[in-house]
Amino acid sequence: MVRKIHKIYDVILKIIILAYSVEFLKYIGEEREIVEILKTEISTLNGKTRFLDFLCRLEDDTLCL
Repeated sequence: MVRKIHKIYDVILKIIILAYSVEFLKYIGEEREIVEILKTEISTLNGKTRFLDFLCRLEDDTLCL
């Protein structure tokens, strides 16, 4: 049940960032633009799955969490 609520928060955050990407980046202190929204589920070498709230690639090829 807890994971389902977390997925809802992920979707809401992604919608806000897609709709207000420039304003969101200015809010967190970044002056660059989002180029690509990346998946937030990462599988490790030992088979465990980790989740991030948000991950994107910026225009200078750096990652923003």
